[in-house]
Amino acid sequence: MERHSPLGRIDAFLARLSGKTVRQGASALADAFSEKFPPPGARRKAQSRLKIDSALDSLYRDAAAFRREHRLGVLGRARFAKAFQDELLARGYPAELVMKITSAITATALVSDKGHSLGKVNPRS
Repeated sequence: MERHSPLGRIDAFLARLSGKTVRQGASALADAFSEKFPPPGARRKAQSRLKIDSALDSLYRDAAAFRREHRLGVLGRARFAKAFQDELLARGYPAELVMKITSAITATALVSDKGHSLGKVNPRS
């Protein structure tokens, strides 16, 4: 019977927190959100509240799925939230909106599966 060394477990733990995986996941999530709710200045039609709510609900589900799939711990969740925030800012979303969305996702989708508060985020601000 082969015994696992503590270093092997540490390596496996650090691999789960791979910055590349987290950045790719955050970028994919930002891409999906941008398609449904383009940043100001992008060519887009007027957004209905229903479409905005749909984009936020989808964002929540995708973030929660990524957290579960990659078994993100506290550091991984923080890295993911920061990478997602940076991706939205790079796409031209207003800083205040980015902070609201990132805070809502961090407090809900990245913490538990017990519902979310994204409906309280007003993306028009």
